[in-house]
Amino acid sequence: MILQKENKILRKAAEKITIEYLDEFGNKKTRGASGLFARVIQHETDHLDGILFVDKARNLKEVKSA
Repeated sequence: MILQKENKILRKAAEKITIEYLDEFGNKKTRGASGLFARVIQHETDHLDGILFVDKARNLKEVKSA
């Protein structure tokens, strides 16, 4: 499922992912992740892409402080 909001594509978090990345020495690595760890990686990747949680949140309500 892919959602569109203000010209940004928002995706539903996958249960399992495979990522490629560079380690601290510049070596290319591949790693799989599932469950909560997969969601965390996708959440942090969203930050790198400029997407915040509130961009995906629905039915937000303003709470006024006392």
